[in-house]
Amino acid sequence: YDTYGGRSGSAQSKSSRARILKFCRSPTRSSICCRAITKKALELTKELVTEEKPDLVVLTGDNVSALFTDWLIDDVIDCMESLGVPWAPVFGNHDGEGKADLKWQGEQFMKAEHCLYQPGPSNLTGEGNYIINVTENGKVIQSLILMDSGNHDTYGDGSGEETSAYAYIHYDQIEWYKWAIRSVSAQQYGSFDPAGGKVVESMAFFHIALPEMKEALLPYLDENGLGEVPEHLGFGAIREGIACPPLNSGLFDAMKELGSTKNIFFGHDHRK
Repeated sequence: YDTYGGRSGSAQSKSSRARILKFCRSPTRSSICCRAITKKALELTKELVTEEKPDLVVLTGDNVSALFTDWLIDDVIDCMESLGVPWAPVFGNHDGEGKADLKWQGEQFMKAEHCLYQPGPSNLTGEGNYIINVTENGKVIQSLILMDSGNHDTYGDGSGEETSAYAYIHYDQIEWYKWAIRSVSAQQYGSFDPAGGKVVESMAFFHIALPEMKEALLPYLDENGLGEVPEHLGFGAIREGIACPPLNSGLFDAMKELGSTKNIFFGHDHRK
């Protein structure tokens, strides 16, 4: 793996395709009543990684929550490092709510031997916008785009009133995404030309779902916002309302325009 300007890590795949295992919302909480849940969650994480034998593990946010995130982060790191598998986290809306801010948490991630986390550009919205390029024989075969989808943003309603709701991927992050796809593709093929097949395929990982997720499933939801995912869209059940931002900042459209990103993975909603 090449983190594109950051440190590098490596892993050996037993097949011709890299195997990625994604976790979301590992319930590591600091209250006494939740310590048993935390222990069980980390045990299940170890069991699943051992069983599936992935080449990379991605954590899509809410890795810790509650007050004492400064020592909960050690639980997460110790668990992941004990497995000896490269891993890459992004932040969710709960990670920064405790005693440890995201910058400090990121610094702890970077000290871990197998963690591929990078803080990303300092002038970009969020903490932990970075790229992992999966290579084969020196050729980039897939770019993994990891982004910070934030916590909450303030929205106006046009009347001067403001409300707080879940954050959106900011416009500077979208420009960074475009730059990344064009740059990696040009580095690989000499130029960026999707029509001519000169674009590196990619996957995107972040915490809060895009509005298009809700839009796609809206026809299949009941009056309570719940329902079943139809077979032609995949599988699963929606047992909780889809909590996406009220503002569509255009990341999905940018992805369609560039023709690189074929899969998007979220981690926010609880019971899907």
